[in-house]
Amino acid sequence: MWGSSTMDDLEDDINEEAPYKDSNDDGITDVQTKAFCNGTLTTSSGINPFLGYTYEQVQANDDFDGDGLKNGEEIIIDKYAKRASEVRMISNPSYDDYDCDGMNDAEERKKNTDPFVADFDIDDIDTLADNDLYLSSNFSNDYLDNYGLKIQLFLGN
Repeated sequence: MWGSSTMDDLEDDINEEAPYKDSNDDGITDVQTKAFCNGTLTTSSGINPFLGYTYEQVQANDDFDGDGLKNGEEIIIDKYAKRASEVRMISNPSYDDYDCDGMNDAEERKKNTDPFVADFDIDDIDTLADNDLYLSSNFSNDYLDNYGLKIQLFLGN
């Protein structure tokens, strides 16, 4: 949410003559990127995708997390946004695979799946003799190796 700073103050911090400039061509203005980085702009639910990163780190390229989507393709933001309600995340531009399901955000978009909810292919499921289903050991071991946790999903009787 916007703190005590106004849009004019933020614009002055970047460049008086180009408040809507997007110097890294990521689809988010420099003013808005700075506002995310300093915590004065968040989504309506208070999420700040660039929390903990400097303006310079985020501006280094147009795809901060390297998932194949520009930052502005992962966040819908009104070019003239002054309120958090005008900012909505489609996926998280700070994590290439936020839901840790093995598909980066660009792949999720192509498959029309939710990048905030772990998905799995039918290939990830093994059928047991008693017709119970569980996530394959390959899938759960990937989580264990990469994220320090193990997930098992039991479906059936």
